[in-house]
This record gives sequence, structure tokens and C-alpha cells, in this order.
Amino acid sequence: MLIARLAVAAGVLVASAAGAVAAGGAAPGPGPGIVRVNGVSIAIQHRVLDGEPGSLAARLQGRWGERPAVVAAAAASASASASRLRLGRQRGPFHETLTLSRGPRPGTSAVLIAVQDLRRPPAPPRLPPLTLPPGLKVVNVVEFGPSRTSPAAFTLDSRAAPAPALAALGAAARRGAWVLAPAPRGAQPRHAAWARRAGEELAMVAIQRGAGTRITLLLTPVGAGNPR
Repeated sequence: MLIARLAVAAGVLVASAAGAVAAGGAAPGPGPGIVRVNGVSIAIQHRVLDGEPGSLAARLQGRWGERPAVVAAAAASASASASRLRLGRQRGPFHETLTLSRGPRPGTSAVLIAVQDLRRPPAPPRLPPLTLPPGLKVVNVVEFGPSRTSPAAFTLDSRAAPAPALAALGAAARRGAWVLAPAPRGAQPRHAAWARRAGEELAMVAIQRGAGTRITLLLTPVGAGNPR
């Protein structure tokens, strides 16, 4: 179902965003809140529970009313586990999705809980903060808050290799009044760039995906919670 795919996209982009800024930037917090995935509002919460994903899913299977589905991990997240388990259920106008993956410690699970109110129509998704060069297309947009100034993550696909795809994106950023900045201390991605303008910071990370490239753009406000 659509909500299940959107919930997985939200979880993957949260992980990708955290990886994009590595140790030198600030990713959106993982606590409860509202995110918008491709314009669809989803109440989302992250928890770490005791128990491996398989055993937790087995215990919840009867309660959630469906057999757990195996969801392949995204290639864009180098730290992702090999697979994710997903459960879903419908309760009146609310669709709930539970996605389980390996937790931060042995014997634990990272749980993503996502709830969509089907009575709420989708809104137009936020546009990328720069004019995309030819050959790049938007795959997913996740907005980490209700405001248009909230942090946002954009997933892009390109048929080019990571280095030229990132170079073209950097040139587009400069044309859009972004000023390229040095990498934050401790940042590790091989193909990455950072830029700033008027109270905003943009992290751009390109990773090989098949014959092309998957790019994550993380847009965050620069302030007390995200010092440079």
C-alpha cells in the first residue's frame, strides 16, 4: 500500500540524512513528530525495543493482522541492515505501519511507527532548494516538520557516476547563490559537498547505485541547534 512505501521511504531518508552529515552536521531528530513524505502527512515515531526484529514481528503478527513483509534495505544508506520487516493495519481512517530493523545494540530492534490519517489530502511536496541540472530527477521528498522552513531531505537519481553527478549539482548550487563550504569535521562520505546561504545549510551526498547514482540532499536551518 502507498502508506507502507511512504513509511519505508521516511525511515530510509532519516537514516540517509544522518549519514549525509556524519559527525559534523545535525540531522533532524528521531523523536515523535509529523513528517511529510511526497506531500503526504505522516505521524512518525522511532523507538528501540528489546528483541530481534524477527521475534518481535512474530509476536505482533496476530495483533497487526498480516504476515510481516521483508523490505530490502536502501543502497543509499551504507549503515542499513540487510533487510527490514514491515507490518501494517487499518483502523478506521488511520493506516498504521510498523517497520523493524536491527537495533543499535545486539538483541534490540529499531522500530519506525508511522500513522497516516486517510482523511487528510496530500499537499504539493516541497521543491529542491536549487534548480536541478539535466539528468537528475526527484525520487522522494521528506519534510521534517509542518513549516516550509523545516529541515527537508530530497532523494535524487542520476544516470551519471557519483563524481560528475555531484560536480553538476555543485555547479547548480553556485548558480542558485549557494556558497560551497568545507566539509564538517569528521565527515566521511567519499562523494559529498556542503553549501550555505542565508541561514541554511545544504549537504549533498552521492552514492553509486547500479549503473547510476543516488543522491541525498539534506537541507537544514543554521542556528543554535545546528552550529557549524
